[in-house]
Amino acid sequence: MLVPEKKIALSLDLVDPPASETSPELLENWFTLVGNWDQLVRLFTNLIANALHYTPAGGRVKVELARIEGINRVSGLRYTTAQLQVKVIDTGVGIPAEALPRLFDRFYRVDPARTHTTGNTDTASATGSGLGLAIAQAIVEHHQGHIQVESTLGKSTTFTVTLPITLES
Repeated sequence: MLVPEKKIALSLDLVDPPASETSPELLENWFTLVGNWDQLVRLFTNLIANALHYTPAGGRVKVELARIEGINRVSGLRYTTAQLQVKVIDTGVGIPAEALPRLFDRFYRVDPARTHTTGNTDTASATGSGLGLAIAQAIVEHHQGHIQVESTLGKSTTFTVTLPITLES
C-alpha cells in the first residue's frame, strides 16, 4: 500500500510458521491473539501513525508479524509459551539516543528542533500531547507484554511489541 500524500510505501510482512508445524487448528490461528480489541487497535494505530508521521516522503513503513515459541520450566514441568511479536519499522528521522529512556513517559516529547519536517517548506513541527507512547506502553502492559524501541538518528526506528498469545488469569 502506498500512502499517497507522502508517497510512503506501507507493507505487512507475515512471518510464516515453520514447515514442521502441521496442526490445522494452530496454523489457522497462527497470528490470533486474545485481548481487548479496542485497546489493541489503539496501540497499533498509534505506532503505525507515528511511523507514517515521522517518515519523510518516499520512505517506507513495514509492519512485521511473527509468532515466537518459547519453552518455560516451572517446578520441573516443561511447557511451551507462544507470543506474537509485532514490529513497526520505518525509514524515518529516528529518535535521538538521549530521548529513548524517556520516550514512554507521560507528556514527554522529543525536542521539536530535532523532529521531522513535513516535506513541505514548513519548519520542523512536533504535534501531539506526549501521551501516545505512554498509552501504548500501558496497553502493552495490560496485555502482559513488552514494548521496546531501537532507533538510529536520521535512518530508522523500530518499535517491537511482544504479547502473549493467551492472557493468564
